Amino acid sequence: MNTLNWYIDRLRVMSPQEVMYRARQKLSAAALSLGGIPSYLRTFNIPDHLTVAFEIEDPPPDLVDEISQTLAEIAAQAKGPRRNCFSLLGLPEMDFGTPLNWFLDPITGKEWPRNKPASSINYRHQEELGEVKYVWELGRMPWLLPRAIAARLLHDEELARYVIEDIAHFARSNPPYMGIHWTSGLEHAVRIVNWTWALALISPIVTPTESDCEAIARYVATAADFCYRFPSLYSSANNHLIGEAAAMEIAGRCWPFLPHAKRLASRGTTIIDREFPRQVTPDGFCVELSPAYLLEDVEWSLCVAAVRRQHSQNIPAIWSQRWRAVAQFIMALTNGQSELPAIADSDDANILFRPVPLKTSDWISLLSLAGNERVVEQSLSTTCRVAAWLWKFPLNISNSGNAMSVPVTGAKKVTEEKAHIFLPSGIIVLRGPMSRLIADFGPHGFPPLHAHAHADSLSVVVYGGDEPILVDPGTYCYHGQKKWRNWFRSTRAHNTMEINGKNQSEIRGAFLWGKVATTRLESWSFGPRSVCQASHDGYSPLRHTRNISSSHDDIYLIVDRVAYEGAKSERETPTCILWWHFAPGKIAIEDNSVRWRGTNVQCVLTWQSSWKPYDVLHYEGDDEIPQGWVSPHFSVKEPAPVIGLCFRECELPFACTTTLHILPKV
Repeated sequence: MNTLNWYIDRLRVMSPQEVMYRARQKLSAAALSLGGIPSYLRTFNIPDHLTVAFEIEDPPPDLVDEISQTLAEIAAQAKGPRRNCFSLLGLPEMDFGTPLNWFLDPITGKEWPRNKPASSINYRHQEELGEVKYVWELGRMPWLLPRAIAARLLHDEELARYVIEDIAHFARSNPPYMGIHWTSGLEHAVRIVNWTWALALISPIVTPTESDCEAIARYVATAADFCYRFPSLYSSANNHLIGEAAAMEIAGRCWPFLPHAKRLASRGTTIIDREFPRQVTPDGFCVELSPAYLLEDVEWSLCVAAVRRQHSQNIPAIWSQRWRAVAQFIMALTNGQSELPAIADSDDANILFRPVPLKTSDWISLLSLAGNERVVEQSLSTTCRVAAWLWKFPLNISNSGNAMSVPVTGAKKVTEEKAHIFLPSGIIVLRGPMSRLIADFGPHGFPPLHAHAHADSLSVVVYGGDEPILVDPGTYCYHGQKKWRNWFRSTRAHNTMEINGKNQSEIRGAFLWGKVATTRLESWSFGPRSVCQASHDGYSPLRHTRNISSSHDDIYLIVDRVAYEGAKSERETPTCILWWHFAPGKIAIEDNSVRWRGTNVQCVLTWQSSWKPYDVLHYEGDDEIPQGWVSPHFSVKEPAPVIGLCFRECELPFACTTTLHILPKV
């Protein structure tokens, strides 16, 4: 019944044109899985020596020296008994067997379908096999590119052959349109990009055998054709479409012997040139309103830009503008120190897998450089330099030290400003001498699906330096655990007001919403005392309004009001719960205050309300309700203290004033 309801709800957000498009897609995929692969994909000529039309030059020797220990560790694991032992998305390391089992779920120990037509696999509405993200991540092969880098820089022919073996084994194990790895164009896109980079890296060392050439080339041809045939259009035209377009362009340019390579490149170029500046907004955020998916959009663009540099193709000026805007956005939210806040969904995904993840300071530096396209002499962090090398930045990446010192244009101005607003995204940043508050006063995700949104209208997060104090609990999972997927997206999992035990927006599926709250940014004024105000209609006919003010002295005043909007049709005395989610730490509760102590900072939260009596709810790691959790990474959740100020049967209008005071830890 739940599956049927999902299909009904999904159809409701589709236009008639999209319904027809989806029906044609389904029929076409079914026919292809029954052996209807076009002849041009089965008979094209494959070069005897498979070489991609993409070159990665040797990096400076000092960079190789800096990462030599990491390279040695990568090589040692690949050549030892732990060759096929991997940690996927924060899970404990697991051995996936020899030969590697591409279909094994690391949690349930069960296998996803390998010989079943992909179009008939229902990965959305099941819990028996587990979270599909894990087997998809296995198929992305996150170890492949680090091993290719190590093989290239260590001149290790044996390791390079392992890279080819893994690619060829995956290709042979996944015949076209069969099994779980043929259910998503985005997964194909990630593989195409990583295989292209990996083969470019090892091409000076080894070349695939004729048999491996055949398997790899035919897989890439069919996967790129999949992206061409089944692009994520209409209501699904989000980050997936950018990834599919990037894969088409990269396959068409870097694998020129593929059938219809020019057509692939042309279609990919047209789509990504349109979609990247549309989905990454002028204020530096993205239409999905997720910092994690913002970085994924950016990664796709940087991969395409690297290929265009190789082939002397145009990189639109608007891309540089967007890269600079994103650098400013990240700087404003993080001060170049902390991680980006976990607003909306995050799956911890990488597009181009690197030996060491990039920090926010690295992203700021890289995007500033990409946006300016200028030669620099200042030092970059090692991880930043590795990424710049892989993305073929037109700059001198020689190093004179270990610390990142490349400035973002205007970065100093951003961090010195006491307040900043990003429109149309509706993100507001208020700062004190040692703190900052980030308010989400924007819309509910990217319509019509709002797929990666959370029910978090008017929520806030607060930092003391680079240490989180009030947090967004994160994402934790996508498929396979409905209870936790729903909780991490719920209103009660965010620093905002919950009314009558309901969400502000209606959850109708893992990536599907029904009626959603509309947020109205009503006013803002920045100066010696900065004030901003917004409201939403998620509890209509009631309206929740939040006013935040700061004198930039590490004290923030938050006033929440609930009132009828327009004429009230009947008397209502709602139960209102104001939730405050703290980062892991120690808390002490008194009459009308909470003191939270972290590693280097503390926060005193006090409140006054127009309605008494009230209850102070306290949870930490409660599985049953659930409540009191934070997910620092996908698939990982940890107990964290949460306070709920519960006002029962309030007379309206109702107001509660909360004061946050951020202090050094004594």
